[in-house]
Amino acid sequence: EIRSSYFSHMHNMTRSWYWRKMMLAAYPFVLVCRLFKALSAQPRLALVTNTIQAAGNDLLHFGLVFCCVFLLFTASATILFGEDLLNFSTFGRAADTSFHVLIGDVPWEDMQKVGRLPAMIW
Repeated sequence: EIRSSYFSHMHNMTRSWYWRKMMLAAYPFVLVCRLFKALSAQPRLALVTNTIQAAGNDLLHFGLVFCCVFLLFTASATILFGEDLLNFSTFGRAADTSFHVLIGDVPWEDMQKVGRLPAMIW
């Protein structure tokens, strides 16, 4: 019984630590939101916050379309290159590598080893 109590206690501590980390990760976003609220009191800086607020709906729709297209490319890369390249072997790795491709770091030589046609199509 002592052993099961110990493991139960450790499980509860681990779960508590996980939620504490999630709350700490969200806190900077809360601070930035409060900063934007404070900036709206100054007229010249309020122009920036009002512009972001006015463009919010369009930014949300852009983000939705961007995520769909990005996930499409990630799934395509996993299907085309996943069997042969470690960077595309899982969906998470393919998403990471696709993001690197998005910012200009293209593993062209590795992709050509799979085949020039799939590399050019992707």
